[in-house]
Formats: sequence, C-alpha cells, structure tokens
Amino acid sequence: MATSYTERNSLFLPIYTDCIIIVMLIQKQRDTVTEQEISQIASKVVSDSKFWIGLVGVIGAIIGSFLTIVGNFALEWFKNRHQRTIDRLRQDLLKEMLQVQGVEWRNLTTLAAVIGCNESTTKSHLIAIKARGSEKNDGKWGLISRHPLKEIIRDKT
Repeated sequence: MATSYTERNSLFLPIYTDCIIIVMLIQKQRDTVTEQEISQIASKVVSDSKFWIGLVGVIGAIIGSFLTIVGNFALEWFKNRHQRTIDRLRQDLLKEMLQVQGVEWRNLTTLAAVIGCNESTTKSHLIAIKARGSEKNDGKWGLISRHPLKEIIRDKT
C-alpha cells in the first residue's frame, strides 16, 4: 500500500497545510482577503515552524547526549579489554600455583615474580582469587579454601 509524502511525514503536516492555505488564499481570493487575515495566517505558520524547529532541536540534543554517554562506555570497555585479559591470566596462574599439592603457603615475592607484578598488585590479584595472607605476617599466602579462617579462630581458643 503506497502512502503519500504528507502521510509519511505527518509530523510536519500542520506546516504544509498552513502553507497551502496561504497559497490558495493569495492566488484565488486576492480581492476578498484582507491584509490582516494574511498577516494572521503568516504569523501562525511562523509560530508553527518555530515550534517544530525547537522540537527537532531538543530531540537532537537528547539523542546526541545519549550517544555520547554510550560511546564513552564503549570506549572505556574496549580500552581496558586487553588489561582485563592479562589480569585474568595472572589470577589463573596464581590460583594454579596456590593449588599445587604439597605446598601449603607461597611467598609473596615468589608469586609477584612469577606473574610479573609488584607486591601491591599481586596482593590485589590474590584477594580477587580468594586467597589470604598468613596470620604469622611472614609474607606467605594461601587460598582460603585450603586455609579457612575458622582454623585461626579454633587455634587461638
């Protein structure tokens, strides 16, 4: 079913209608239309045009703001994607080292050297994989699953 141009663009239909009325009045009824009536119709067309132009401007500003926010989120996600992959690999390596049978605790300096990070970053990765430091404060770390905190409470009582 074919639609006319004005049906597809019904948003601007009042402007088209007013323009058509002005043209018809000017062409067919020049003698009967007063200058005041022509002025009133022209001012209505101008006010309708200003409304639609303002509405389009506001909608454009809203869409532009939304796209800017979405674009910034996407940019940050893509920018940090490589670092997140490296961090996940480092955490997997730490977890593997702490799950080796026969080794209960690992030195923080050894763990940091293996994953190529400083001690502070290594501690962050260890906490992310649910590891904890030794209660003796000797720089040793182990997984909480192998060294639950409940054991510390029982030993001290």
